[in-house]
Amino acid sequence: MGTIHKVLIAIPVVAILGTVSFWKYATSPKSYDPPKPSGWMSETPRGILKSNGVVPLSDSFRSLHCDVRNSDELLGAVGPMPVLDWTAEPDMFIPDGPAVDSQNNVYFSPVFPKEHVILVSLDGETGKRRWAIKSDLPISPHGSGGPLILNDLERPGEEIVCTGLFSRAVAVRTNGEIIWDQLTGLPTPQVGQQAIWHNYG
Repeated sequence: MGTIHKVLIAIPVVAILGTVSFWKYATSPKSYDPPKPSGWMSETPRGILKSNGVVPLSDSFRSLHCDVRNSDELLGAVGPMPVLDWTAEPDMFIPDGPAVDSQNNVYFSPVFPKEHVILVSLDGETGKRRWAIKSDLPISPHGSGGPLILNDLERPGEEIVCTGLFSRAVAVRTNGEIIWDQLTGLPTPQVGQQAIWHNYG
């Protein structure tokens, strides 16, 4: 057998062994000791947006990047060793992430879901679905932006969840009751156009 034949045989063998090794590496949970405290402290005061009535305090991710100015800053801290509590809705793709209300309930708008929904709410403690707002389109709904949670000034202590699609905008109470549901006036996407109709928040 010539050198070229040996090389041609060796390449697939190396590729297969490499794939198996990577798969084992990627699917094997790893265990780490808790890290020691870092001693880090901020050198300057942080510019956290305070509540103005409608906008909640930045103590949770009430939108894609925490607050209405996309600061990604929270009034709080987490430990260095977070632990996964639950996994839910494995068939949903949520690239813009969920939002969380003051009761730790979760809200998200999936991209092109198998189930025709535009907004889903989960129980923050268990991951169990609380409710979902159905799509009115015959094809997968187009939108999928990160929901925005605001304080309800007419009902102190309650919140409103807002989400926007290409052709529709909706505001609901945290119990799933629709406050308003408006068409945007933009043309309804047609079958085959799904890849280009995604709203980022």
